[in-house]
Amino acid sequence: MTKTTYPQALRSLADFLDAHGEELNLGTKADQISINPSGRDLNIHVGIFVRDAIEQKAAVRKITRALGGTWEKKPNGSDFYFKQSGIFGYFDATIYADRDAVCERKLVGTEEVVHPAQEATEERTETVPVYEWECGSLLAPDRVDEVVGA
Repeated sequence: MTKTTYPQALRSLADFLDAHGEELNLGTKADQISINPSGRDLNIHVGIFVRDAIEQKAAVRKITRALGGTWEKKPNGSDFYFKQSGIFGYFDATIYADRDAVCERKLVGTEEVVHPAQEATEERTETVPVYEWECGSLLAPDRVDEVVGA
């Protein structure tokens, strides 16, 4: 089995961008895609070029489908990212999106938080909301896809 070299992977990426860049809105801004030349990291920053949450979710769906394969999903602060190794036989790809765009924040309850006494301030207890994030599969068809037949 022949190992893909960095130049071959770059050519494959260039071919992919030529074939899909316009439909995926990739390659139109320099800060959307970054490649670590000393490593294998290929990063696509969807939140930079698509600010609307619905469009951002659609953009991530289109990019992951176009690249194919199985994507690992992970939360990271206010971001949510999708990872896959071996893109174009070489890159470890990460697609970054705003968590609010691809997940739904749900209020699941409240909790009591005790703020201990400090100098010149008495102890107090505060009720704060507790949230969880529901992040369904972007690769599964949603109702819009089913209606349109995508």
